[in-house]
Amino acid sequence: VNNTIDTAEITKYIPTETELNQIRKSENLNSHNIGIFIGNVYSYKRIDFLLKTAVLIRESISDFELIIVGDGEELTTYIERYKSKTYIHFKGALYGKDKVEVAACANLLLMPGLIGLVIIDALVLGLPIISTNVTYHSPEVQYLEHGKTGLLVDDFESVEKYAKAVTDLLQNKSRLNIMSDECKLKAKRLNLDEMVSKFSNGILKVLEGSK
Repeated sequence: VNNTIDTAEITKYIPTETELNQIRKSENLNSHNIGIFIGNVYSYKRIDFLLKTAVLIRESISDFELIIVGDGEELTTYIERYKSKTYIHFKGALYGKDKVEVAACANLLLMPGLIGLVIIDALVLGLPIISTNVTYHSPEVQYLEHGKTGLLVDDFESVEKYAKAVTDLLQNKSRLNIMSDECKLKAKRLNLDEMVSKFSNGILKVLEGSK
């Protein structure tokens, strides 16, 4: 059974191009090279690693911006530490329409640590996912197909290799667009109706087998 969420709740909030331009302006996002993190801010998410990566990416892509959506005990420490980096936007926790609108401004979902159901949001929005090969991912990491719906960096300790993976993909718009389309196709196969149908069929088979 594919574990998923109601993708229709994401789709209905996806902004039009005109709306997206207005959102970018209101959120002070001035680039088309944007990475986003969505999730709780704690150690397994590896925010410190991601923020160090952002500084390196910025050296290669001068208009790179990073959005951090999420809350947690460590957040205030990172806000203070990176307050001089105006290209890093700490948005706090966002939900529903607000989350979708901000995420739609991004090109990539950057999750160097644990991946959970947020990967579904990324797929629906056409955001390739870049993660690392840590050992504690949730089962949803299976939706990250390396080279198709995202990239999995083997050396999970290397900030430099992660930064290069992000930089290379952002600088290859043709490959980025192909992967974005692959994400949307994957999302269509992971809708809630399909999950419920498979779950129901599975229960029926178990009941039939117990007769």
